[in-house]
Amino acid sequence: MIFNVLAPQNLAGTYDLTWTDQAGGWGTVDMLDPANSVEDTLVLVNDGTDADSLGCEVLTNGADVSGQIAVCYRGVCEFGMKGSQAQAAGARALIIINNIPGAPVSMGAGAVGIDVTIPV
Repeated sequence: MIFNVLAPQNLAGTYDLTWTDQAGGWGTVDMLDPANSVEDTLVLVNDGTDADSLGCEVLTNGADVSGQIAVCYRGVCEFGMKGSQAQAAGARALIIINNIPGAPVSMGAGAVGIDVTIPV
């Protein structure tokens, strides 16, 4: 499993990551299967709240997210809810940025993660 940024050049490179899987209570996507790789444009989510990049509510920029890779920050709600909101907006995948110092954490599915079938 590799998370690699291609552009812009100042962000290009490989980054540390964790990913969701069925063993953790998530939906059916298998990120170890190369057929499930995703390469596309990143779009920062906006859920209309003061902390607009957490993805905990229905996305107000769903049209921008649809068909792209949604990006949000960690915090406030379950990881599964973030995945569910991105999926409902039509995102091809979701990247959750760890905005807390330290290594990436394992992402529990929460109450709705089992219904998320996009890569998170």
